[in-house]
Amino acid sequence: MDEPENDQQESSFSASEAIEREMRELRRRDEEKRRRMKHLAKNRIRRQMKYIGGDFSLLLNQDVPYDVKCVQLIGFGLSDNICTAKILMPLPSEQEVLILAHSCGVNYHDVLTRHGDLDKWARSSRLPLVMGSEVAGEVVALGKDVTEFCLGDRVMALPERNAWCQYVVCHVDLCFKIPEKMSYHEAVALTVDGIVAHSLLFHMGNLSPGQAVLLHSNPGGLDTMVTQMARTVPHIRIFKVATHNEEGQCDSADETVHTIQRNTDYISEIREHSPQGVDLVLDRYFDGNFHRDFNLLRPMGKYVLFGEQTSFFRQVFAMARST
Repeated sequence: MDEPENDQQESSFSASEAIEREMRELRRRDEEKRRRMKHLAKNRIRRQMKYIGGDFSLLLNQDVPYDVKCVQLIGFGLSDNICTAKILMPLPSEQEVLILAHSCGVNYHDVLTRHGDLDKWARSSRLPLVMGSEVAGEVVALGKDVTEFCLGDRVMALPERNAWCQYVVCHVDLCFKIPEKMSYHEAVALTVDGIVAHSLLFHMGNLSPGQAVLLHSNPGGLDTMVTQMARTVPHIRIFKVATHNEEGQCDSADETVHTIQRNTDYISEIREHSPQGVDLVLDRYFDGNFHRDFNLLRPMGKYVLFGEQTSFFRQVFAMARST
């Protein structure tokens, strides 16, 4: 009666041994593959140093991936066309740095790219492409002739694309050091929105102390950045036409910002506080309010249209040039 039991135990023991041997073999193969890929990655870096130049010492002293994870756009239109993928690890060339990404941003540039509007206008690269145009991280390699940055520097960067990746290559002219007390998440929020806000107010709008600004607001980082930057100008007055949900976002104790609910008679309210009108209009809507806003402008005032409507007018101008 004991023989069948012994046979069954021996059979189970043999099966367990076979499974264990198979697992050891799989682990051995995985480890061998990892060593082979590390060897290939470091050989590729050494060839880059030999033929192009640069400082890759930090990478050579650590485990370097051969390929890296990224987010790719495989077709214009739906968000389903955005997917994760693996690509060959990018390496910097002359006047470029390699950044280990800690934080990436999503902005209007990425929305236009996904829909294909920006790519048709700019005639840029073919699909698939790595998305993303703002990143913050650590400099881990220097291309040839880079003197502006050192290994280990914390930077925020504005590559035209390819920012949604573990490692990002960017030209030194589009990289900026991050202040010591600023986090990577805070830094990446300053890149695109910060530059656009600064351009709207000071390059296009030429904002000066004592002036008044009308901002047609929309929830998001750009409008918050415009408001914060405008408040740095002495004796400035900001009229912010916003939705009811946005109204609570403004500091009611701050007399420089007057929030007016959309779909109301904002012209009369602005005239009550600023009888002579405003010096700068920042508008992202255009339809239905252009003539009223234009009549609010003081002599030599400026009207700046930005956002989605600029894509429409770009198409109109393109058609006009072709006729």
